[in-house]
Amino acid sequence: GEDAWFRSGLQFGVFDGVGEWAERGVDAGGYARELARQTARFVDRQRAVGVRRVDLQQALYSAWSQVELPGSCTACLASVCGRRGELNILNLGDSGAVVLQWDDARGEYRSAFRTPVQQRAFNFPYQLGSNSSDTPLMADEFVLKLWDGDVVVAATDGLFDNVFMGELTSIVNRVLAADAASPPDARREERRRELAAGLARELAAEAARLGADQERMGPWTVLALQESRRVKSLERAGLTPEDLRGGKLDDVTVVCAIVTGEERPEGEAAATLGARPREPDDDQDPSDRGPGRSRGVWGLFDYVLSRALD
Repeated sequence: GEDAWFRSGLQFGVFDGVGEWAERGVDAGGYARELARQTARFVDRQRAVGVRRVDLQQALYSAWSQVELPGSCTACLASVCGRRGELNILNLGDSGAVVLQWDDARGEYRSAFRTPVQQRAFNFPYQLGSNSSDTPLMADEFVLKLWDGDVVVAATDGLFDNVFMGELTSIVNRVLAADAASPPDARREERRRELAAGLARELAAEAARLGADQERMGPWTVLALQESRRVKSLERAGLTPEDLRGGKLDDVTVVCAIVTGEERPEGEAAATLGARPREPDDDQDPSDRGPGRSRGVWGLFDYVLSRALD
């Protein structure tokens, strides 16, 4: 396939190779796989010297500088900093990540954050690689507070082009209903590991199913219609909206994680999950140094990886 991924400790990433390279006789997934491999290598280097928090942009930049294969891809990386109980996300292009939190008032999970798509025009995402002026320095970076039970979903665009956010949230609520209804016990981490793996499989399978549905008016089709109306491209091509009907069949890679750690403070609404740009000197916070620091979610974050490719 054209997708690739890596996991190293509490860091992971998904990469989507640009399929048009296949028309030139180039393995469209080759660049993505090599960039994933190199990124994992540079993440490992940082972890080996004991950095307080892995610098995703530095790792991706170093990896990008090493890859010489033809091709290009998008990239979405994530890293958990347990000392702060934070999730750092780096995203370039139209892969992405979603964080869902339990809403006590509604008694269900709901979307609390989603990475915005980076694209120059519709269906022309930012990308790293051959014939592209984009660099890892152009990626969006976010820092999010994590609480116990939060769900992290990172995926290539094969998921987001075919599954609306409401549908994604419904799948999360259906798959994780057992966990939401269960009090903390000795099996909680094991149960969440199984549930997160099942959730990744469910999301990828649903994206593949909807992508093959030729009657579907999915997220990508809706956006394509909006764009075509804006630039009147259908009119000029002699096409109608019905000609765009159908899913967008694509490779799908999904990574899911469920947080096991600090409980969200009572009375703090899920909507207050904060997203902020990462500050260059974040790692210099004096409160993050030395012994005696509260564990927070350090060592308590239960990371689970599952991938499905269609």
